[in-house]
Amino acid sequence: MSGGEYTALVRDVQYDPLTHGILHLDFQHISLTETVEVRVTLHLNGTPVGVKDGGGILEYILRDVEVRCLPTAIPASIDVDVSALNIGDSIHVRDLSVPDVEILTDADSTIATVVPPTVIEEKPAEAAATEEAAAEPEVIAKGKKDEEEPAEAGEEKGKK
Repeated sequence: MSGGEYTALVRDVQYDPLTHGILHLDFQHISLTETVEVRVTLHLNGTPVGVKDGGGILEYILRDVEVRCLPTAIPASIDVDVSALNIGDSIHVRDLSVPDVEILTDADSTIATVVPPTVIEEKPAEAAATEEAAAEPEVIAKGKKDEEEPAEAGEEKGKK
């Protein structure tokens, strides 16, 4: 393959750790008539009802999915509407619908979920002090008490 124009996909990018500039690109020559497998980023849109009204927390679990499609049909990203999620609700890969794209990621994989807020109760100072006292380890006495007892018992027998 010398000279001319080719159709290619960027497969890997290496960045400079300090300047974040591109150091190296890996390309893959492709045909526009054959399907390719690529990873596509997921973008969550909207504010879930469970977050807005219930004080829940949106957990973003899956950030991209693997898809198979023609190179001309590769989406820049897949938008996922999470505005209908309530506390305890989740959205999964099986809920996605993208035209002309076959999603290869496991259909049961969770993309996002709304979890209830975590409540940490502070204990009164008296209760905390009682727990700390109870948590202290028991001190076991050291010594030769066991060895001394038989000797004393022998002395008593000799006196009789």
